[in-house]
Amino acid sequence: MNPDRIAGDDQFAAEEHTIALYRHALQERFPLPPQKKSRRPAIAGLALCLLAAGLVWLDPAYRSEQFATAIGEQQQFRLADGSQVSLNTDTAMRISWHLRSRDVDLQRGQVLFDVTSERWRPFQVRAAHTKVHVLGTRFEVWRHADAVHVTVLRGRVKVSGAGGNTELGPGQQVVAHAGAFTPVRLVDAARTSSWQNGKLVFDRVPLRDALQEVQRYSRHTISLDDPALGELLVSGMFDATHAEAVLDLLPTILPVTLRRDTSGTIHVAAR
Repeated sequence: MNPDRIAGDDQFAAEEHTIALYRHALQERFPLPPQKKSRRPAIAGLALCLLAAGLVWLDPAYRSEQFATAIGEQQQFRLADGSQVSLNTDTAMRISWHLRSRDVDLQRGQVLFDVTSERWRPFQVRAAHTKVHVLGTRFEVWRHADAVHVTVLRGRVKVSGAGGNTELGPGQQVVAHAGAFTPVRLVDAARTSSWQNGKLVFDRVPLRDALQEVQRYSRHTISLDDPALGELLVSGMFDATHAEAVLDLLPTILPVTLRRDTSGTIHVAAR
């Protein structure tokens, strides 16, 4: 074995040992700062939590559906939550499904709601300036322009508008005009929903109101030529599926005559 090579190896080893000692001494004298753990996963998790909380608070709609009937048509639908809705003639409504609510916008017409109870997701109906809040019940909303009739058949609802809030129970009805309420009154709820059986039921109803109701089932314009006739009272049960036949019966129970002009308009005048 070459003595010179052995001596060189020993000298190299000694130098490496010396360098290691100096490195160790420097590290002890000037320690490096500890490495920080990445905060990106924690920040990402917090952002997701904030986003989820924001979505729950804002309660955006994740689906919406439109339902409508033509003049003289009636339809029944079962909603995704098991609730049932019955649409009367010439009715249009949109329902929006949210995480924390079920919202109906009644654009026109008359709907009978039979709502399943979901306390964590209340059911709300908006019609003009009126809102009906319900958890689980059977009730009817009829919107005609800015007038809204709310009638309860089962359970309870809270009705709110510009006139404040009021609660309705079975057999009670309130009418809202531009959000202002009339006094709560007792009604025959079965009679008010008789349209489901294709019937129009009038119990001493002013002629102007009766004609307004019949108009909803007729494609022809109905004109009350003499406003004074509007005070006449109408009573009886009529077939809603034959609106013009209802009009033809009027001269047999009231002092009025009917005339149809070339445009198809039906005129109601004094006899």
